Amino acid sequence: MNLDSGRPDRIGEKMERNFSLKNINLSAYLLSTGKIKLSKVDRTNPREMSFFFDPPETASKLLEEYFLGNALVDPKTLFSKLNELRDIALGGGKYG
Repeated sequence: MNLDSGRPDRIGEKMERNFSLKNINLSAYLLSTGKIKLSKVDRTNPREMSFFFDPPETASKLLEEYFLGNALVDPKTLFSKLNELRDIALGGGKYG
């Protein structure tokens, strides 16, 4: 936050707007579209992880398409992204 103006700075705004999911399968779907990127992984809770995506507007639209049954992705890419996220979850993979 910019203390002089009382408004959030650019970095704070971007971080507040990130889109997050705890579901690894939906996260793999989002990544497999190629339209968004994984911006952060929160491993604070050892029993569940949060995956953060940017841009959030695109992530939201893609999930809407998914739940409407209109999601189309290449199966090989989907499984590849799922394996990448599993590697990240186990601590051996990198993102970004």
